[in-house]
Amino acid sequence: LQVISSQTVGKTGKHVRLGVLGDRPKESKLIGFNLAAAAAAFRPGSRIDAVVEVGVNEWNGNREIQLKALDLRAAEESLERQAEAASAEQR
Repeated sequence: LQVISSQTVGKTGKHVRLGVLGDRPKESKLIGFNLAAAAAAFRPGSRIDAVVEVGVNEWNGNREIQLKALDLRAAEESLERQAEAASAEQR
């Protein structure tokens, strides 16, 4: 997934709402309860892996598909690039 937008939400700022692009060209919204700290390093353009639970969000009389993030991390390919860059710096 590619991060398009990131916003902390909730009174204490512990939650995060991410806009992401996956295999289809339409943006999807993820909500991550208590995951704001885990998502703090993600910026637009970041590639991430996410474990999600699919559900329905009903709010103000509207119903829409909701993707609830259960866990987030930098995408495997991003982690590999970071390791390669660190290795190159040590040489």
